[in-house]
Amino acid sequence: MRLGVEIIPDSNEHARATDALWSVSTRARSITEQAWADPDETPDAVVDVVLSAAMRIYRNPDRFLSNQAGSFTGTLAASDFADGDLFLPGERVVLERHKATGPLTTMTTTRNDPNAPNGPWDPRSYVPDTISGGLGDPFHIGTEV
Repeated sequence: MRLGVEIIPDSNEHARATDALWSVSTRARSITEQAWADPDETPDAVVDVVLSAAMRIYRNPDRFLSNQAGSFTGTLAASDFADGDLFLPGERVVLERHKATGPLTTMTTTRNDPNAPNGPWDPRSYVPDTISGGLGDPFHIGTEV
């Protein structure tokens, strides 16, 4: 009911609303670099931005800056659509705050090496301290190789 009207399933309005929501959601996922698997886990701020942008696109799919009906004239700020993005600058800031953290990820690999260390008790799990001339404690390199 966010649009203030009831949209009947399988109607032209429903198709237009679905298309607007899909376009805006896709763009939001590309900005945040996130694809929340569970909609309930999507942050409220992201949901609000996506629904606001979808409503704007639904109501003004051609992104008109000015419209006149009789003696009434409505004008949007040109900056709202100046950069061609679906989101206003403030909405984009909100989405940027929910960007995936860091470009680094951890990847586990195995090579099925029979000579790999078996655990912390295995001497092959350690390397000598070469910086202090071998006088320090050996470094544990882990058991998974």
